[in-house]
Amino acid sequence: MHARTRAISCTGAKLLQDECAVVASWACAEPVFKRMNNAGLCILNYPMAHHRFTRKLLLEEAELEPAFAETLKIHDLQPWLEDRLDVEIALADHILVGSSFVRESFVNEGIPAEKLEVIPYGADARLFIPATKKPIADIFNALFVGQIGQRKGISYLLRAYQQFQGRKTSLTLVGKIQGNGAAFHPYREIFRHIDHVPRTYLRDIYQQADVFVFPTLVEGMPLVVLEAMASGLPVITTPNGPGDIVRDGVDGFVVPIRDAKSIVEKLEYLRANPDLCAEMGANARRRALEFTWWAYRERAGAVLQSWIHTATRHGVNEPTLLEAEQHNKSFR
Repeated sequence: MHARTRAISCTGAKLLQDECAVVASWACAEPVFKRMNNAGLCILNYPMAHHRFTRKLLLEEAELEPAFAETLKIHDLQPWLEDRLDVEIALADHILVGSSFVRESFVNEGIPAEKLEVIPYGADARLFIPATKKPIADIFNALFVGQIGQRKGISYLLRAYQQFQGRKTSLTLVGKIQGNGAAFHPYREIFRHIDHVPRTYLRDIYQQADVFVFPTLVEGMPLVVLEAMASGLPVITTPNGPGDIVRDGVDGFVVPIRDAKSIVEKLEYLRANPDLCAEMGANARRRALEFTWWAYRERAGAVLQSWIHTATRHGVNEPTLLEAEQHNKSFR
């Protein structure tokens, strides 16, 4: 990652001329922001919760769930990268984040709230659509999509499903298993695993499910939640990222983190009330239509233009906006 981010950073810095504003993504922004040298706005696109907040939470989680600690190593950032992120945050005039949870994680780390702007991400609502007709089957299908590891609360999902499962239920996990896989051995008989798949195939997987379960511990704004909602699925998730999007009791349920019991209760409730499950799925689809990538572009564009307009009134050159870096690493 170091070589790649360095190459992107240096290229972005070289492209700068007399722009009055630059938007750069985390881990790639430092050289670009330094090159601006107070000549214009530095806008940081940060797709996750604050890295120090995240680190503390996941270190705590490794102690709570030692069997799954191996799955968290991918999120243990190198000191040089943490230092770079600190510099980028300090240099940024504004920081774009995907959820109020992320904003609060920055505020908890001492970053001024006025520096942060929440704009939820989007989903491709033309690709991810509800099934025109569900196959007639007497099986209740629960689905998870994303990195299969403890940052996503995977042990709590597995423990919940272990209590919930029955002859007419199924659990499918889609994504790359984190770590060496040993933590999953006690549960290997209760779920079906599908590795990373093309998005068109993923659309079909969503359409075969009855509920999407995503008990994440820490996120930015997970795209898979919006994709599932666009596909007409009720969602069981946590407030730590998706809480701005999923309306509790309307599009699904928002449960506390680390709460397998609540997941079991919501699964049982949805299975026992198929009409309500379908109604929540329809609500979720309508809700997802408010958060397309087109809507994100409109919201982000309006915010950027307002910042630039304010800056030009204070003597900055006429605006030309350079997207220095489109490598927005949103964790699924």
